[in-house]
Amino acid sequence: MARVALTGGAYQARSVIAAAQRSLNLYAEPLPETQGEPAPMAHYPTPGITLLGVLPKGPVRGIRQATTGGIYAVGGDTLYSLDASWSATALGQITPGLNTPVSMQDNGLDLIVVDGTANGWDVTLASNSFVQINDPNGMFSGADKVDYLDTFLIFNKPNTPQFYWSGSLAVSFDSLDFANKQSFSDLLVTIAVARREIYLLGTRTTEIWYDAGATDTGAGSSQFAEVQSTFIDHGCVAKYSPAVYDNAVLWLTQDRQGRGFVMLTAAYKTERISTYAIETELARYPRIDDAIGFCYQLGGHTFYVLIFPHADKTWCYDILTKLWHEWAWIDTNGDEHRHRANCFCPCNGTLVVGDWENGNLYALDQQVFTDNGAPIKRVRSFPHMLADGKRVFYRQFLADLESGTAPGMVEGEASTVVNCTFTAADGTPLESYSNPSDVGATWTPLSGSAQIEGDTLVGSDATLYQAGGAPLFPDYSVRFAVVPPAYDSVLSGTSLFAIGRSQGSGTGYQAQVSADGTQYTLGLAALGAAPSVSVAMGTLTSGRYTVWLTMRGTSIVAQVQRSQDALWLRQDGQWLTDPGTVAAAFADATYTAPGVVMIGGNW
Repeated sequence: MARVALTGGAYQARSVIAAAQRSLNLYAEPLPETQGEPAPMAHYPTPGITLLGVLPKGPVRGIRQATTGGIYAVGGDTLYSLDASWSATALGQITPGLNTPVSMQDNGLDLIVVDGTANGWDVTLASNSFVQINDPNGMFSGADKVDYLDTFLIFNKPNTPQFYWSGSLAVSFDSLDFANKQSFSDLLVTIAVARREIYLLGTRTTEIWYDAGATDTGAGSSQFAEVQSTFIDHGCVAKYSPAVYDNAVLWLTQDRQGRGFVMLTAAYKTERISTYAIETELARYPRIDDAIGFCYQLGGHTFYVLIFPHADKTWCYDILTKLWHEWAWIDTNGDEHRHRANCFCPCNGTLVVGDWENGNLYALDQQVFTDNGAPIKRVRSFPHMLADGKRVFYRQFLADLESGTAPGMVEGEASTVVNCTFTAADGTPLESYSNPSDVGATWTPLSGSAQIEGDTLVGSDATLYQAGGAPLFPDYSVRFAVVPPAYDSVLSGTSLFAIGRSQGSGTGYQAQVSADGTQYTLGLAALGAAPSVSVAMGTLTSGRYTVWLTMRGTSIVAQVQRSQDALWLRQDGQWLTDPGTVAAAFADATYTAPGVVMIGGNW
């Protein structure tokens, strides 16, 4: 049985007005008064995400592009190197059993990885050789954060007021190369380097140090010294929250009175950037010390992202407009959760984020209007306006909305170019098939033959047909269903496939389900090119497999769901409940034109 649906086009957001002010997946930008717009603000959609690649393990705990150009990521307990197609090669294992963020930094020769334990790992960038750091002097104590300044790698020493540093352009440690956060008695939480200075963020206060060039302190020499008269009376409540943008450091802070709010400091000046509304929201969370922070820049705006894993929330601060918005992901039940992004790094011009639940790596893209295929809910609500406690009457509410983004497409949902149910009299050849309830149901035989039997499509002799409907754009999905002819056995030599972006026989991207006599296997391939992936699927006791072949740019993805329990196939052959589970994926730029859709096989 084969069912084929081809979709592509623009997505339309819906506007919602609620009682309290809220901005979900929309960020605001003031409009110049001279332009004469009817409202002072324009609300723009947050970027969508597309799948780049998948790490064998998850969650993605950190991404880093080294100064030499290599890209590295930690998924679960393994460090991977990534090639240009985002394929992962395991370099080695770090501390097992953790899912908290890692910190990575390099000095041009070595990349260091720390994870908050007493251990650390060193990758030689020239060879990608991976070793655990072994310090015979006993100075290396692990760290939550590693940073770099003036050829030195700098570490915080967990649960102490100390920080320490490596030798110049080396991964060696001297037992005297350390210093204490000393202006207040609190412990050091983490460090950040900005404008060639080290910010020592403690539990209650912050100090700023600089490279003093091995000054004499009276008790030996210290490479670094405190900048005088720069004491900040605010500490850090969440060690993973600090992020650096330009010359500024942003983090989730608390002062000696214990209040939690968001702070920005630049040029020795501090600024509270969270609003009363944001602080009231944070006060409701079961914990805020697990917050994760990073900055990304897109469309002329720089955003500070603050993730609260236990609260299942993600908040973003626009540094340009000084406005906040919530960044959310919507599950299949329509429930809101924190955004999929767990960490971030710009890599070769691509804004890359890692998933908090699995090994997926995504690209942030303003021209993408889904979260890896899932719809994005966009909400803007407004507060009540009061006039000395009196009722306020509104004559009119005016909203200018721009919907639809793809030229030549109809506004609204993605258009369907081909949709066939194969409901016809038995023996009807596919090339003669016609059903008024279907869309674009015109098929041209290229080889073999297929016909309708029992409202399913049966083919033989290496069948290959081309769909009459053609997509306008190269980004689209093809869906087909595979129903085995029998459930008590697996017929060897049977297969069913769909091809997208085909330029003719033997070209395009193919998703195929085949049988070898014992089980079914999913195959994803670029025909006539190198990329090819296969995943064992097992057998079916009832129902069917539904396969999606999705092509977005260079991202080629296959997903499979079985109807007997509605589970989704993962790359290791396991079946999961998460509808975002990817069965096979790779990046390839061989076929970039829309091409045509084909179906075929021997089934």
